[in-house]
Amino acid sequence: MKGTEEKTIKVKAVEKTLRLLEILAEHDTPLPLTRLGQITHMSLSTVHRLLNTLCSSGFVEREPVTGHYRLGLKAFLIGNAALQNVSLRPTALEVMQVLAEEVQESVYLAVLSQQDVIYSDAVRPAGMIQFGIQTGIPLPAYETNSGRLLLAYLPASEQEMVLEKYGLVKDAAASRKLREELKQIREKGYIFNQIDMGNGIREISAPVFNHQRLCLGAIGIFRPANDEGMAVKDADILEKVRSTAGQISRRLGYPGEMK
Repeated sequence: MKGTEEKTIKVKAVEKTLRLLEILAEHDTPLPLTRLGQITHMSLSTVHRLLNTLCSSGFVEREPVTGHYRLGLKAFLIGNAALQNVSLRPTALEVMQVLAEEVQESVYLAVLSQQDVIYSDAVRPAGMIQFGIQTGIPLPAYETNSGRLLLAYLPASEQEMVLEKYGLVKDAAASRKLREELKQIREKGYIFNQIDMGNGIREISAPVFNHQRLCLGAIGIFRPANDEGMAVKDADILEKVRSTAGQISRRLGYPGEMK
């Protein structure tokens, strides 16, 4: 019985310690002891004791001037390691499944591979055949919406390398037009009806970012082309695609606001 009680006490101590770390992680500025006690509803003596342990192990730091507490280097290193272990595909596929069922359309994950775009994965809802594209086949990035979206978020030097690879820099007019399109895509934060994929199919696509604010991939849905512009259903799907891309980005640790 005594052993069980000791285990319970230790588990509760761990839970309280983790709660302190969570609170410090949620706040951008260091917090005083009294404020931590208010948030956790723990006695100041308990909070102080736990913080001392965390400080001695490097998970928390105490500012010398104010005496306020913030996360320490060790907490940062562990958090960063966790983010590095979160990979795009399994994180994205789970959320893509929800979107596919909601809109009853095939949802694609696209990534860059050097100068090409590859639709690496597709999640298809049960039922009728949907518009789409074959997965796993490299395509020139500038020829698809998701490809252009991914190009738009590349550093300028890498964009130039892709344009040069396909010989686009030699055509001044085409190169200038493409650069302007990439700029507009980045400003909007999505792409729609930019390129006709053939057979009357176009693509809605939105970017996915990681904790370093790097664009890792794109979420896309193919739709029938509409010469009259964006239909009501297309607009609804666009918002859902952007929301899904945002959910995946946040799971990957993206710290900013999605457009």
